[in-house]
Amino acid sequence: MQKTKCFLKGLADNISQAESSPDGKFSGPGFRLLKFMIGEKPFLWADVNLDEFCRKLNTNRTYLSKVINDQFSQTFNDLICEYRICTARSLLSDPASHHLSVEGIGQMAGFKSNSTFHKQFKNHVGVTPNEFREKALKIPELSL
Repeated sequence: MQKTKCFLKGLADNISQAESSPDGKFSGPGFRLLKFMIGEKPFLWADVNLDEFCRKLNTNRTYLSKVINDQFSQTFNDLICEYRICTARSLLSDPASHHLSVEGIGQMAGFKSNSTFHKQFKNHVGVTPNEFREKALKIPELSL
């Protein structure tokens, strides 16, 4: 059902791994960015942009883009989208969120439009949010 594993799964593990990573993949600014993403969850802000990140992290666009490209192998928009998709997956597979509409979950995950949410979700996960929810609630292991 899913194309890739969710990056947000085990964020606490990611932080501890980043701190002790021998290859230094998430060192310095990459580690600061990871902590910022986990701590403040800026990907949930509907109007988030690279300039806002730069202000919060006290850096410039060129440097932050390079960090994201080098240490996360993604663009800024791809990184934000991945975090949003993982948040949506978590909410869609949580029985406690079953009363929420799929569109509401998309908005909670930071997507401004339903069409973008549905398109990106299908692109990343391989099924629509509705299909994912149905399968995840029947077989919880699939939501990982």
